[in-house]
Amino acid sequence: MADPVLRSLTHLARKLQQRLSLEEILQLAAETAAEVAHTRSASVRLLDAAGERLLAVARAGHPLHVDQHSAWRRGEGLIGWVAQHVEPLVTGDAQRDPRFVARQDQRSEIGSFIGVPIVSNSVCLGVLSVTDVERDAFDESCVEALLLLATICAPHIEVARLSRLSSADPLTGVLNRRGLEELLQHAESTRTLSIVMVDLDHFKRVNDTYGHGVGDEVLRAVANRLAESVRVSDAVARVGGEEFMLVLPGITRTVAARIAERARHRIERSPITVGSRPIEITASFGVATRAEGESHEQTIARADEALYRAKAAGRNRVELAVRTSTDGDGSRS
Repeated sequence: MADPVLRSLTHLARKLQQRLSLEEILQLAAETAAEVAHTRSASVRLLDAAGERLLAVARAGHPLHVDQHSAWRRGEGLIGWVAQHVEPLVTGDAQRDPRFVARQDQRSEIGSFIGVPIVSNSVCLGVLSVTDVERDAFDESCVEALLLLATICAPHIEVARLSRLSSADPLTGVLNRRGLEELLQHAESTRTLSIVMVDLDHFKRVNDTYGHGVGDEVLRAVANRLAESVRVSDAVARVGGEEFMLVLPGITRTVAARIAERARHRIERSPITVGSRPIEITASFGVATRAEGESHEQTIARADEALYRAKAAGRNRVELAVRTSTDGDGSRS
């Protein structure tokens, strides 16, 4: 019988020959890592565009922290050390390692840890890691298997990432209209889907007062705050000059409203600093959940109508679309 680790890696390599999305590749990598390490916790984190933060993009098993979307800075903690040094790190007593950084929302003890860099063309793309509650749970063969796994996945991750970039807005880094259309096509079969339309309030004043260069910085900052308000599986798109859209698969109307309110508060609560200049900005939100038999275009139109009502009601607020049939919470109007 074939070695189980070799069998898992062979299955991985065969699956990667298929046309997979970036998310599918990363999830496959995390699940295979858990298999070969015989553990219940594995994750893949990719570096952001600036190469400064490791963002959680896929995981297998139990998340170690309550906030599953929290980021780690390059050089911070065990995972950050791997990204900074672009070297594997293994420890059988993780929480006593001087490089370990504890967070208050940690769910359980960490006994053993392995982190390996995901490298393509000598550039670190991110970190693949596994943990176990037991100390000294991993041996050298496990490290070698994870290094091989990361090596197999790296070029596929890089190709998928570059493909994603062609669908990104060059100013803000969120999805452009092409990327949005592709995403909505993939979401066609999603049972529950919520759309949030976002428009910055009085943005013309920013451009008129400070210039378009400062306006661009504000747009980038707002896009980042929107991205920080949603899950990794959600999407942010720029659909106009100062207009954005949140695409929330599997999210009901009630939860979508909470996400929109969180994003509104995140934008409002602190000025955006450009140079030494603090600029206060707010945004208005319209929320709609796809009704039974409704097209994406119809859902977006209802979210747009809700957005206009938010503007008319004084701006810097969240308005819910009028429900036309069964909504994402299973109720009827």
